[in-house]
Amino acid sequence: LLKFTRFEGTGSAANGTVVGTVDRFDVLLMLNISGCSEISVLHNNFSEDVLPGHVIIGVKDCGNSKCSRKTCIQGLSSSYLIPHQVEDLVEDLVKKAVLKLHRDHKNKTARLPFKFQMSPSQKFVLSFDTRMLQELGLDVGEITVKFIPAVSIHVPQFGILPPLCVVPIRKNDTISNQESTYASNNFLSRIVRSQNNSDLMWEICTEKLKTIIIQSIENKFLLSGIRSYHRECLMILQALFSKGSGSNLLNKGEIDESILDTIVCFLFQESSPSSWALDNISDRISDCVHFLKSAYQNAWLPKYVIHNPHLVLKVPNLEIMFSLLSGRQHNMLAHVTNDTAMKVIQYIDQRLQETGLIRYVKPEFSSHMWE
Repeated sequence: LLKFTRFEGTGSAANGTVVGTVDRFDVLLMLNISGCSEISVLHNNFSEDVLPGHVIIGVKDCGNSKCSRKTCIQGLSSSYLIPHQVEDLVEDLVKKAVLKLHRDHKNKTARLPFKFQMSPSQKFVLSFDTRMLQELGLDVGEITVKFIPAVSIHVPQFGILPPLCVVPIRKNDTISNQESTYASNNFLSRIVRSQNNSDLMWEICTEKLKTIIIQSIENKFLLSGIRSYHRECLMILQALFSKGSGSNLLNKGEIDESILDTIVCFLFQESSPSSWALDNISDRISDCVHFLKSAYQNAWLPKYVIHNPHLVLKVPNLEIMFSLLSGRQHNMLAHVTNDTAMKVIQYIDQRLQETGLIRYVKPEFSSHMWE
């Protein structure tokens, strides 16, 4: 039913914006649905029971497959992939591969200047013990690689646009938390009635598509003779507000890198090329700080690619993905409580004071910037 095809890097380490020690890598473990298995993709425009930015994947009935469950959704009866079952299958596959390497190539692995094993405390994490290399200048005692199971969605109509993939929903992005972001009681009642199918939902991973979009905007800026410094802006924000590579269990209010990246993307999308020139970088940091605070105060930050009508105007080709990417906005801060929001805002102010960058933060957004 599922076939492993390749690994793909993702996150800040893959796109070159990581700040600090590069000792953590996120890798998509790409899976293709077998060619003999028919595929149907149920999305928010098919049924409001499917959350925006998510899909349910229907496949050909494979008998006793542990990865799928036969059920009926909106009158469509089929076998649907179960994310947590696919996760278990992939985890078992990776563990067997690591054990096989140690067993079948023991003489070779013993000569390596590092040791590797599946992390005993973290799921889907391969840990490399590199302490022996520290004396040679590596200066990193451990390198970790987190695998994220991802299923490719191939739709011929998408043409030259990069293929989308879907990943299991993260633990802090649960269905029940996201329900609170929708105002319609009718919609909520539909969600409650279909709770037995909530475990079938996959989150659409738009990382590669977003990268292509940002590169397209970058190229337009270059045609204007301006080199954009939005990446540097993102790295400054990460150095200020993200947790980075620290293993500190106490969350002081650090902000996830994906949140910071989304903030920069929204501002980058709507601004003129000159706004991101080097001499304007301090103003963009100021705007990002205001955007961040506003997002946490309102517990609202839409995912960049999902149902972004402004983006379709910038990149008309996205219209062919309308059915998957439109419907409702996907709130990235749906799980944030009032206490968490206050902690984050206080942390932002604290870091700006500590670094002295508070003097560059203006009282309000720049007048020519989109909010």
